[in-house]
Amino acid sequence: MGGHGNGNGGGSDSGGAIGCTEARRRCDWDGRCSLALGRYMAHCGKLFNGLRCTEECRAVIQDMLAVPKALLLNDCVCDGLERPICESVKENMARLCFGGGHGSSGASSDGGAGAFDDDYYDEYEDDPAVPPPPPRSEDGEGALLPQPGRHDDSATSGGRGLPSGLSWTLLALLPCLLLSS
Repeated sequence: MGGHGNGNGGGSDSGGAIGCTEARRRCDWDGRCSLALGRYMAHCGKLFNGLRCTEECRAVIQDMLAVPKALLLNDCVCDGLERPICESVKENMARLCFGGGHGSSGASSDGGAGAFDDDYYDEYEDDPAVPPPPPRSEDGEGALLPQPGRHDDSATSGGRGLPSGLSWTLLALLPCLLLSS
């Protein structure tokens, strides 16, 4: 699989995936998606910090499944400078919200993004370990970025009915929000 997107959106015809920057832009233009995104940011701060995935956060994720533009975020490809941040958030989501502690990145072979995730991570894991950039928040209100190695295994959902492929949705949101603020 060639490129991983460049943030300019454009082609969703190559495997259906668009860059997360473009997916976020489309979400911002849609009232329902923008509202769902705001709820996600308000209720999933502990997830961003790598602490746990609360019931409120899980409920917000479940609600996002009913928002068509939010589903674009489910299939988007991390692009640009926020790629390392996306990796950290995806790892936290897989571990804390979707019980991805089975030797996978939380993605399964249930179709869609899961198959792409495997290719994406195989290629990325060949790169030398790069620590994520420091947290950014110009207004002081943004959630702290995930802290690698910090987690609360007692908070994993063990698959409480949320599809593991949905991890792309939340993964896509945080980096774009941090860079657009």
